[in-house]
Amino acid sequence: MQNRLSKSERDAVLKRYKNDEPLFKLMKLVGRKYERELKVFRFAVEELFLEVMTIVDDAKESVSEAREEYADLWNTLHCQYRDLCVGNADEDEFSIAVAEVMSIATILLSMCKEKGHTHLSLLFINQMNAYRANAYEQMLQEVMPVVYDIGEEKLKTRIREYMESEEWISDDIQKMLMDLPDEPLRQLEQEEPTSTNDQLTNRQLALLFTHILDVGHTSDVVNVKALSKLMSCVSGRSSGSIRQTLMKMKEIDYNDSLVHQDLERIEALVRPISSKIADFIKNSKE
Repeated sequence: MQNRLSKSERDAVLKRYKNDEPLFKLMKLVGRKYERELKVFRFAVEELFLEVMTIVDDAKESVSEAREEYADLWNTLHCQYRDLCVGNADEDEFSIAVAEVMSIATILLSMCKEKGHTHLSLLFINQMNAYRANAYEQMLQEVMPVVYDIGEEKLKTRIREYMESEEWISDDIQKMLMDLPDEPLRQLEQEEPTSTNDQLTNRQLALLFTHILDVGHTSDVVNVKALSKLMSCVSGRSSGSIRQTLMKMKEIDYNDSLVHQDLERIEALVRPISSKIADFIKNSKE
């Protein structure tokens, strides 16, 4: 999970899948309990659904590549969740969230016909129990009663049909989130007084960019969607950009050299905040 889902994004996922998707129902019934117990991390059921279906879709696309990519899934997810957590959560919260994702993914993969999917589920079980004693068995006590309530055969039929279909739930969710309108920018922290001519302080500028790009000062994750949108709006790569608007109003001749010039200016603004993001912008010009 590269980014947390906002409330509007969670609402969109819930609205889309709450009525007719048994896989979502499974994760909603299991996830609500842990969403309540993980008081700081607060792992939402919609995030759980996206995480599990991303793993399932990767296995669906290529089980051999999934085995390689997820050879150390426990540590990968644990570190991601720690980086994404805003508050000071106990490490145990991240372990529970990881066990939740891996256990549900394991159960679904074990229901599939292909042996490669079953082998991947066994890999996950070994990982879970290696990092947290009896993690899988403990999670089964929570998940399996829900499986039985929904109907084990119903879930098995659904996941097998899904694995043979052209559906890609994780991709569908990402596309749906891309189409959502942007949420209003949160109030900037007033840690430094503004100047007399209302210019942003360095601190406020840093907060602005980290919010737009949805990253923290120490984050290794770049929100490519947000970054691309920022670059498009400022540089003129989209029809509603600042440059394109000026071109229509004042008949400015807009060309590639101006695109590069704009991106260089964005790069210079971002570099004091995050050299990694600045390098990403710099490489996009080449």
